[in-house]
Amino acid sequence: MGLVLRYDAISKFFILLGFSINIYLLTFDVSFSTAFPAFLLLGGLVMQRYLYKRIEDDPEIDDEDATSIAYYTVFALLGIGVGSLFISRTLFIFPATIQNGSGILMLGLFNLNVLHAALMSISEEVFFRGVFLQFFSPLGMGASISAAALIGIIYHLRVYGTTGMALYYVGAAWIVFGVVSWKTKRLSPIILAHLLNNVIATMGG
Repeated sequence: MGLVLRYDAISKFFILLGFSINIYLLTFDVSFSTAFPAFLLLGGLVMQRYLYKRIEDDPEIDDEDATSIAYYTVFALLGIGVGSLFISRTLFIFPATIQNGSGILMLGLFNLNVLHAALMSISEEVFFRGVFLQFFSPLGMGASISAAALIGIIYHLRVYGTTGMALYYVGAAWIVFGVVSWKTKRLSPIILAHLLNNVIATMGG
């Protein structure tokens, strides 16, 4: 059967938050860049639920679960942070930005680019880990993580192109996310780590 990822209260909250952010962004910019995350998020949930039925609900988070989620969230952040230091000598690679004409969309205290980066982290985890990692999981841990990471690198070619160190960082990060997903059988730690990475990187840029 392969890997089955559990959806707990934390991952469900961020999925709802992702849809809310997407609706908010679409009120300012109805374009492919703002609609695409909704496609990833909704598509990932639909494919998991109806194509191969690999969604397991985990309604309660006990103290042991909370400790595990916190530990693996920190582990994932440290993993991608150390990876980025080795690859680029900087702590984070900045995610892509939303462009509106010649400038980045901003509204008062709400930087729409930061919201977009947060939304993409949620959508990508639901789609790529939730669908592809589970799809390849009958091949075993190493093969499925590697296959999902390769798909992630190909997916990011549109964002980063074929030059620079960003794709190496993506590959390293997605391997770390795959390991954490496999160890915890949850999406919540990698959603948290990916979201924090994207938000910190975008705010730093």
